[in-house]
Amino acid sequence: MRLRHRVALAAGCLASLAVATATPEAKESRWWKGNTHTHTLWSDGDALPDVVTAWYKRRGYHFLSLTDHNVLQQGDTWFPVSERAGSRLRPEQVTAAAEDLEASFEERTSGDTRDLRLSRLAELQERFGEAGRFLMLPGEEVTSSWRSPGKDGRGHPIHVNALGLTRPLPPASGESVVDVLNKVLSTIAEHGDEEGLATVAHLNHPNFGWGVTWEDMAAMRRGRFFEVYNGHRSTNDLGAEDRPGCERMWDLANVRRALDPTLPLLYGVATDDAHHYSGNPVAAPGRAWIQVRAEALETQALLRAMNAGDFYGSTGVVLEDIAVDRGDGVGTLTITAAPREGEELTIEFWGARRNADGGPVEPELLGSGPGPELNYTWTPGHLFVRARVLSNLPHPDPGSPGEVQAAWTQPVRAN
Repeated sequence: MRLRHRVALAAGCLASLAVATATPEAKESRWWKGNTHTHTLWSDGDALPDVVTAWYKRRGYHFLSLTDHNVLQQGDTWFPVSERAGSRLRPEQVTAAAEDLEASFEERTSGDTRDLRLSRLAELQERFGEAGRFLMLPGEEVTSSWRSPGKDGRGHPIHVNALGLTRPLPPASGESVVDVLNKVLSTIAEHGDEEGLATVAHLNHPNFGWGVTWEDMAAMRRGRFFEVYNGHRSTNDLGAEDRPGCERMWDLANVRRALDPTLPLLYGVATDDAHHYSGNPVAAPGRAWIQVRAEALETQALLRAMNAGDFYGSTGVVLEDIAVDRGDGVGTLTITAAPREGEELTIEFWGARRNADGGPVEPELLGSGPGPELNYTWTPGHLFVRARVLSNLPHPDPGSPGEVQAAWTQPVRAN
């Protein structure tokens, strides 16, 4: 039977946004492009949320989540407008934004103090949202940490993006990285349970500050998403001499999870983690995104598809189809790409198989070949299979020398 990763699960969102952007007439699934990790002046970004939202919409994104630290864009937040050195919001920025967007901003003054009220999420949806074209997906970066004990103890950043919230959720503390991580993931899942909605929670940049190990990822209980690619140039995606990169961490964690029937495989998300919109190259927008296959551009449909694994991460490579055929103990994963002019593609299949001698299982490259279409057939003994598609085209804004455009599909459990 041919499957396309379209298993439907419950999904959640801010109810008003979901209703406002529903497109019930759209029945056939299609790919929707979006970013689920973005920052604005609501936390540590350098631009107004309106400017950030316009940047993505103008470049053909279909959905965007503003995931500022420990806040959902609700209520009144007043931000200082000043010409003083070091000011994060200068008068000329406000003027330029108002002219470019043909918008006005609510301001207040007291003496020589000038403040601007940051636009709320609902206001951004009203201003920029279009049924079937652009959607604001509610999100928050739940920002926690844990400090290891002893004189050599250090802080471990533990950041989790929560998508589909109706209210902001607090960070957590605990006895270990795994303890904090699982508390955050449980809080997000319980919020969805209470609201009768699903949420998606993805662990962000595990190698940022060397905060989270692959063993910690393997022990995630109520979460199954993490960032395999983060566009911020300070997140150590490629690892270090003594630490694996995020893609290797993904496979190592999934080997352990595949051997535990109580745990689902981890899914990989690609994001911008954009902070800088004024020329700073450290965390610029547009470096990575996800493509979600859903029947409509609405929060519930997108989260259902993500929970079903019907999405892929990309830094430029375009996929046309991801299909799975299952039989009795065997199966086939087929990748069909859509190459652009002058593009040559290599499709790689990564996964793990049990060793015949009962030794430790190691993730490996199972097979590869030229695109645009290739399949891999697994047999009994395989644990999981996923695909990575590499282009000959360089990344237009590379985070490392020689980086090429790529795409990552979700692992398929084979056992």
